[in-house]
Amino acid sequence: MPFRNPFADAYLLILLLSSISMLAISYTTPSPRYLKSFAWLNTLTFISELWAYLAGFYLGNNWKILNVFVLIETVWHLYFFYAIITITRIRKWIPVFIVGYALFWFASNILITDFFKKGNFVWNSYNIIAASLLTVILSVAYLYQLIEDENAHQLQRRPVFWIVSALLVFYTCQIPYFGAFNFIIRNKLSARELGFGSLRILMSVLNDLMYATFTYAYLCQIRLMKYR
Repeated sequence: MPFRNPFADAYLLILLLSSISMLAISYTTPSPRYLKSFAWLNTLTFISELWAYLAGFYLGNNWKILNVFVLIETVWHLYFFYAIITITRIRKWIPVFIVGYALFWFASNILITDFFKKGNFVWNSYNIIAASLLTVILSVAYLYQLIEDENAHQLQRRPVFWIVSALLVFYTCQIPYFGAFNFIIRNKLSARELGFGSLRILMSVLNDLMYATFTYAYLCQIRLMKYR
């Protein structure tokens, strides 16, 4: 009997509803550019995930699509952090992170995988682990910025606080998950025998919760307008 993950099955629907809500709110409320940009990233995530789902169903391999999206998503996240982080000694390094990660992405795909060759592509989790590390580091930096800000009140009404908190939780858990994922695939081990199915469900739940939190973050924009 094939392994079924009900939370993964609901993922595309949650992502679609989240994208529609975030775009609608960001263009009907006075939202800063980085929130509008983040809403478009969410929409692009839905498109790429749908494309990957169809490619996996009809072609049997969707790793190239997902791996390319990791690069796009990471650069987009780094731009988002560049817009919200004001600590100079941290902010000045973000353009370096963008260039460095892009170079790492190309180098790892040339040296580790067959990405630039014809045929099926073997999953490269090193890219997503590096991206997750950058996201976690910059998420912590932003939260530290809030702690140091004496004017940071009522964080529960700040959209960026919820977005960054969701990113921090999800990507912190994703680092060990994908660290094991690449090892399992390359050594042709049984994910089910190692109990990896339960971890897949946990990551799916965290993924769904992350996008639900993104939606709530944008709903805070409406709440902010009521209190002004």
